[in-house]
Amino acid sequence: MVIFAHNLFIGKFYIVNLNEFIMAEIVVKVDVPKEFKERFELALAKLMKLLVKELELSVAKDIVSKSKFTEKDADELANKVKLSMFSHLK
Repeated sequence: MVIFAHNLFIGKFYIVNLNEFIMAEIVVKVDVPKEFKERFELALAKLMKLLVKELELSVAKDIVSKSKFTEKDADELANKVKLSMFSHLK
């Protein structure tokens, strides 16, 4: 993601690449014989989908483990949403 920022006081434009601050890049190079290229790409695509799901789950678990949001808080929020929806339907 690239964003543009303008400094009004100095009058300069900046281009900021947020990925440099948010994401780390990992590059893995694998040499595969040409006759296995298509098979390898299919297997790698399946593997990457599984890896991404596992990473997302791991990050979600980490966030939840640090959360102070309790089951009681969730129930209260759900009730507020229900009441709000009900009042709009009247």
